[in-house]
Amino acid sequence: MALAHPTQRLLIQYLEPSPAVDSLEPSEARDHLAHAFDRLPVTDLALGWRLRPALIEAVRSVVPSGVTVWRWVPVFVDSGEARAVDGLVAVGPGGQTPPPFRDMADFRFLCLDHEEVVEAGLERSIALAHEIEADGVLLDRIRWHSPSQDPSAELTCFCEQSRRAATKDGLDLTRVGQPVMAMAATSDGRRTLASALLGAAPDERLSEFLDWRSATVTRAVGRLAEGLRAAGLRAALDVFTPALTRSVGQDLSALGPLGEWSKSMTYFEALGPAAMPFELAGYARWLQAAAEPDAAGFLADALGFAPPGVGARGVQLDALDHETTALAEAIGRERSIVGVDAVEIPGICEVDQDDLDARIRSLRAAGVGSSPCWELLLISEQRTECIARAWAAQA
Repeated sequence: MALAHPTQRLLIQYLEPSPAVDSLEPSEARDHLAHAFDRLPVTDLALGWRLRPALIEAVRSVVPSGVTVWRWVPVFVDSGEARAVDGLVAVGPGGQTPPPFRDMADFRFLCLDHEEVVEAGLERSIALAHEIEADGVLLDRIRWHSPSQDPSAELTCFCEQSRRAATKDGLDLTRVGQPVMAMAATSDGRRTLASALLGAAPDERLSEFLDWRSATVTRAVGRLAEGLRAAGLRAALDVFTPALTRSVGQDLSALGPLGEWSKSMTYFEALGPAAMPFELAGYARWLQAAAEPDAAGFLADALGFAPPGVGARGVQLDALDHETTALAEAIGRERSIVGVDAVEIPGICEVDQDDLDARIRSLRAAGVGSSPCWELLLISEQRTECIARAWAAQA
């Protein structure tokens, strides 16, 4: 296995819970991972959060010495593991719970103003890390629900616990929630809310709330990192791409020091949560519903680059450079890993190999870490070979 540049990590995430993983033979899991280790200079491996003992044993058997093993844990979500979550789910300004993506428990976000949510997340992270004898935990879904599909209804959280917590900090959530819902009535209102969520044009009524909810995330993640260190474990963070972090309460400058590194989900092709085409298409549809004449142009102005999935296609290296620079400036180049989509899922994520090659080369040249995302099982051995060539070509 070739060694990576000392300041450039190569992260692999493997075995996210799915029906395919449930039926995967341990020998298949082992061999697919062994091939990746043989071809790629992997520095970090993050393993999924619901694995059979036989799978754990099989994949651990081929991890080379020197590779840091992380347990990949989605923290502030229901997780579907029979936890008591009644009354803990985050709610929008109208008191309704935002629908999770495809009704999946792993995308039903809980309210971070409940101390028990944070403590349960810490306890679960430690237990899952110990289950595979991991070096640390890759903390995923350390955020609020993304409101991109219906911003005025799905911005969270406005539950009673959040209202009490905000009041202690001098913030009246009623005076925030009512204007947010009213913004949906006009095109100008929708522009104002979308601009604020994308960090483009702060609105005084919203900025205090958005700062406050970001501080809530930072405190919660700080507690996780502190608890993990006390348990002898390291912490790393999975975050949105910088252009979208404001919308989910992730202040990268504040979060960065809490983890050994942070991986941004800078996805250009995928049609799912966190990926730019999915998130930005949601904003575009919402704007167009109020007769916005040029949603793509509006989003481009807000982002500083053409919005992926909303008109923009192709390799989009300008957007990648924009997001890479923003991440490195927020948390430091040596702590930065940029995740780019590499999985092959017909109708969900179809990445042109030449585009992926160019993106990997760009990240190598930028001096940041890389992660071909987001699930090695869905990356063919042929594509792994191509990624290896792109990585080596820019050494």
